[in-house]
Amino acid sequence: MAEMVLHAEPQEISALSIRQWGERTREQGWRRYECAPVAEFPGAVLCLFAHSMMMNDIFRGAATAIEAPRGMGGRSALLGIDFRVDDLVAYRERRYPDGNPGGDTESAAGRERAFLFDALPQLTGKLGARSVIAAAWGNMPTIAHELHHARYFSDAAYRAAVAAFWNERLSDVERTQIRAVLGSLYDSRNDDLVINEFQAYALPGTASPWVRDLNQKYRAPLREFLRARGFEPLPAIEEGTG
Repeated sequence: MAEMVLHAEPQEISALSIRQWGERTREQGWRRYECAPVAEFPGAVLCLFAHSMMMNDIFRGAATAIEAPRGMGGRSALLGIDFRVDDLVAYRERRYPDGNPGGDTESAAGRERAFLFDALPQLTGKLGARSVIAAAWGNMPTIAHELHHARYFSDAAYRAAVAAFWNERLSDVERTQIRAVLGSLYDSRNDDLVINEFQAYALPGTASPWVRDLNQKYRAPLREFLRARGFEPLPAIEEGTG
């Protein structure tokens, strides 16, 4: 069974503090994950996992159902996750319309149920979560990517600024090309999802290999566009760690 620890004290998004937190989590064994609010982004909770297998067991079903009904399926391991709590609750209700069936907690399905029925209410009730991001310890590029999602979920003005860049600065051809790239993993019909993933892949200092061209082409103009509207780059990104 997964071992979850909640921290009420918000976590600041510096590379050093996140690395130290991840190392402490790893030392507790592969079943462990720890969650804390993100100081800079009210309503966002970051969960660090000691091992990616536990994270995959818990979130693969939700990731496929919410983000990739035509994409990822069972082909790829999750490096990180990001969800609005409302989407997780809706997934729980679709997946388990009769409530928690209980039983085995050692299978992937059992770990998913334990998170959805036991852990998620604690994240919302005790930590005030409106969105959840997660990654395995030490994977700073993925954590940086997920922190951009936390910002997107938490700040309506930031979402509007990213949407303005998408709609005003990109051509129809560019938007179609980006949808085609992201559509290999994500539902390209979901505009909010595509725009969210676009900014989270475009902005980090360390590009994910499969979207390196997207990152190299759009990172500088998107950063400049956002900075002109008062949104400075994330601290962890500026340290060259993601």
